[in-house]
Amino acid sequence: IDTRDSFTLPREGHKLSFGAEFSGIGGDVETYAFEVGGAQYYTGPLDTIFSIEGIFRTIDSYGDQDVPIFKREFLGGARNLRGYDYRDAGPKDENGEPLGGRTSAYFTAEVSTPIPGSLGDKVRVATFYDVGAVSTSAWDFGDVWSDVGIGLRLFILPGAPIRLDYGYPLQTDEYTGSSGQFNFQMGWNF
Repeated sequence: IDTRDSFTLPREGHKLSFGAEFSGIGGDVETYAFEVGGAQYYTGPLDTIFSIEGIFRTIDSYGDQDVPIFKREFLGGARNLRGYDYRDAGPKDENGEPLGGRTSAYFTAEVSTPIPGSLGDKVRVATFYDVGAVSTSAWDFGDVWSDVGIGLRLFILPGAPIRLDYGYPLQTDEYTGSSGQFNFQMGWNF
């Protein structure tokens, strides 16, 4: 369900999505997964855009099989928890390598506003807060990870917006650094 007023830079409306996956029935890797996500957009004074987005995903296997690492859920990086390295927010092994999980959930809130004199909507500045959790169990939540940050939204190339973000982690473990993380992303989020 998508009522956003724009695909490229939504100011009003919402987007809801639901999904289910059943894979490998009768094969080596038999899993099922469910996902629900949503986003809401509001416009304020001076063309300020406030957006909130969240996604919950869970995956499990039929019987006693373990969910393979390539099917597990991860958080961290430019698309969700921006204050952490890619896939670095969540359970880890004894060497600090991310294990992923069977359940992930994240929520983000962002406010962006155009920079005065920056050719209208070509350059916007953003502030954000991200929070999420990854659990090794299906239908469960693990430790909470969150970050805050600032960013730039550049709409200078037709069809290829650029997002530059700096996120600062609010929770860390012995393997996750306490310094911030720069993220670069090019293209649209569908």
